[in-house]
Amino acid sequence: MFEVLSVMIVLVFIVVLISIIDSIVSRGKHGNAAENSRQQTLQQQQRLFQEEQLRQQQEQVRLLEEQARMHHQMFEEQNRINQQMDHFH
Repeated sequence: MFEVLSVMIVLVFIVVLISIIDSIVSRGKHGNAAENSRQQTLQQQQRLFQEEQLRQQQEQVRLLEEQARMHHQMFEEQNRINQQMDHFH
């Protein structure tokens, strides 16, 4: 569960970082047309990269949640087995 929380914190950090980078890039766009075009291309590549990172981290969260559910099921099953074994002794 702490793993899920830490991944969520990282996701929030990345979203904040994206907005900061976006505002910095937006302020720097008052140059000539070629520079603006270069900035737009860089910004677009950066966004695509960050979106892919976000997708990968969301998949990590999904897998961690699934793993947590499986661990919980295994724990419940082990408890059930232990209770059955206690009845035999």
